[in-house]
This record gives sequence, structure tokens and C-alpha cells, in this order.
Amino acid sequence: MTATMLLVGIAGGATGATAEKDSSNRGPAHGKSVLNRGTEFYVPEGNDASVQADAFEAQGLVEEAALMRELAAQQETVWLTGGTPEEIGATVSDTVAAAKAQHQVPVFSLYYVPGRDCSQYSSGGATSEAEYKAFVDAIADELGSTKAVVIIEPDGVALLPSEPWCGQGAGGFTGTPDDPEFVQQRFREIRYAVTTLGAQPQTATYIDAGNSAWQGLDDYDAFYGDPNLQYGIVNRLRMAGIDQATGFALNTSNYRATEELIAYGERVSKCLYAVRDQPVPDIEAGYAPQVGTPCPPEEELDAMRVRQNQMTHFVLDTSRNGQGPWVLGDPATSDDAAAFTAEYGYTTADPEIWCNPPGAGLGQRPSSDTGHPLVDAFLWIKVPGQSDGRCTRGIAAADLPQPGFDVVRGMVDPVAGGWFVEQALELARLAEPALLP
Repeated sequence: MTATMLLVGIAGGATGATAEKDSSNRGPAHGKSVLNRGTEFYVPEGNDASVQADAFEAQGLVEEAALMRELAAQQETVWLTGGTPEEIGATVSDTVAAAKAQHQVPVFSLYYVPGRDCSQYSSGGATSEAEYKAFVDAIADELGSTKAVVIIEPDGVALLPSEPWCGQGAGGFTGTPDDPEFVQQRFREIRYAVTTLGAQPQTATYIDAGNSAWQGLDDYDAFYGDPNLQYGIVNRLRMAGIDQATGFALNTSNYRATEELIAYGERVSKCLYAVRDQPVPDIEAGYAPQVGTPCPPEEELDAMRVRQNQMTHFVLDTSRNGQGPWVLGDPATSDDAAAFTAEYGYTTADPEIWCNPPGAGLGQRPSSDTGHPLVDAFLWIKVPGQSDGRCTRGIAAADLPQPGFDVVRGMVDPVAGGWFVEQALELARLAEPALLP
């Protein structure tokens, strides 16, 4: 600690936190940010929105074409979801070359961990740990000294294989809530991605950490399986190698409001700071009983004095959060499933409020000028207009008008990642701030 220290608030935060600031370099002590103010992010040419704009112009749809043209001009993340090392290396190489030609910084999302998405709409991934490591190595080789941002494994730590319903997708195996093997493997894989990609001199790595309405900060007992496998997001990030990463990412492919995310991210960062000297749970030690992360209560976190240059930074996916999340019924009292049944007339256990919800809008434009010292960037990690999947809303197949039918949208939605023109237009029209003057 320096002899002279200035106590300051974390500007722009929603929690009124207090921070200690000295004259050392800005940013997390363990990370390195390439996102200086004014960073220009990569915009792929000929993207889906651009193709759609051309189609609308050919049809004489002036307003629709203008919206898609503006959407096409925004930063877009390149998702790395599979292929041979040679194929994935070529994708990264081509992207890096195109970004350099435009003097822009590419943003990648690594999404190939075995058993990804727990056999849901985006299931898949590598078939083994060795295959995954080869995939990561190919990406690292092509990044080299290029300035780049990598989001590491959306849902990878927020959705662990210890969930009792979590089949392992393309991996061809199924874990159980009491079997730590696949959880151990998951953390090894993500740590490998963090350390391998982070070893590149200008690659900023952000571990995906779910969103503000998902995981709590502390360890918990989920009331199924071994409670020692139910770590809160803070210990999950620590086990995944957050000390070697630039930071973490929030809200990937989700809809939570920006201010809510900043408040949550600030608390995650503060809790990481509070437990920085505590042992990290050993993922290979058979999971000794956990008594909970020694994380202070929220009120104490909000008032905690910290060294700002030792805080963990984060990025936010603002691609679809302009209108916030889909709310069914009274948010203070309503059960989502009951409210869905009352509104749509179908019985469900899970209306999938995260899946192609109605009424969503684009959020803050991609930018490294966020106005908050811990938020390195607003990014569009999810590509706006790409489907979340064929949303069946938890309704029994026999009750649907046809296989895969989405009763909310009155159609069969495109498969996960497929272009969804109706949703793209809705996002553009409901953008906040507005997409067009």
C-alpha cells in the first residue's frame, strides 16, 4: 500500500461502493485489458443483418432495410463452436486478418467445452478433454500477438455437469449429481483455455459468469446430489482460473438490465477481492466439505473499501437487454409457469423466459467507453437476430400444434444460432437507445 492513498467511490456503480485508488496502473492486478477508451471492435462484412438489409431493399421495404443496415454496422462476436484444429485455426486467422485490415479489435466467443449447454438447444461440444485442448491450442496459435478479446465458454461455469438433468450432449456420457468427475474435468478445461489464451500478449480473456438472476455469490446446497459440488459463482470463477484471466463476462445471450448487471458484477468483484487470500477449492481433491465462501453480506460489500487496481473487471453483453427481461404476470408475486398458463392456456413447468422472448430490444451499443471503472466494455456477444433455439416453452410435445412449435410466437423458431428475421426486426425496433434517429 502506498503511503498516500485517495479514497474514492466507484463511479457509475449502483451500490455506492468506496474504493482505494493509488497511482499504479489501472485494471486488475492479475489481468491485462486491451480495451482502451475508443477501442473500435470488429464488424464482419457480409453478416446476416447486412444480407437481410439487401433483401429488404430489393423488396422496397425502406424502414426495415435501414434498421438492418444500422444493425449490420455494429460489433459482432465471432463464435468458435467446433471443427478440426485446422478449420478453427483458419477461422481465427481469417477473422484476425479482416480485423487488422479495418484497424479493429476482434471479439471471439469460445463455445466448445464438452457437454456444453447440458443437452439443451445449444448442446454439443468436444467429445473429450484432449480434443478440447487441441481446439484451444489452435486458437492460441493463430491469435499470437494480435489484439483480441475472448469470452470463455458461455454457461461453462454457471451451468455445471453436476445438475441432475445435465446430459453431456455430444460427449456421449451422462454425469450424476454425486459424481465429481465431469465437474473436475469442466474446471480443468476452462482453466486450460484461460491460461493458454491468456498467455498471448494482447489477448484479453473473460470467463463467462452467467447473469445477475442466476447464480448467487456464495456456495450453497441445491438440495440434490452432493452439496460440495454446488459452488456459488465466486468459487466457481476462482476454480476456473479468474486469477489468470482479464476478468469475467455477464449476461451472454441474456436480457438482464445493464444497471442490475453492474451492481451484481461489482459485488462479484468485491467478493473476489474479499476472499483473495483464502484457499481456492481444490478441484482434484475429492471436494472436501465446503462451508460457504467467506463473502460479506451485500450491505458490507456495497460499503467495502478496496484497492481499485486490484479489483476484477468485467464486460457485459448488452446485445438484447434494452427492454430488460421478459416478465410474466406480477414480478413481485407471480410464478412464471402459472402466469404463462394463465396467459397462453398451456401447462408448463418452465416457460423458458430466456428463449426468444417477446418484446426484447437491442441495448447499449458496443463500446469500451462505459462510464464505469470496472466495466471494460459493453459488447454484443450474442449476435442479435440469431435464434436461441426452437423454444417449446416446456410444453408436452403431444400438446403442441406441431413439433417444435413456439406458442408465444405462433411459429416454429429457427434452430439455435439460425437467423431469425422476425426477432431481428423486433430487437431493432425496440432498441434502447434507439437504433435510428
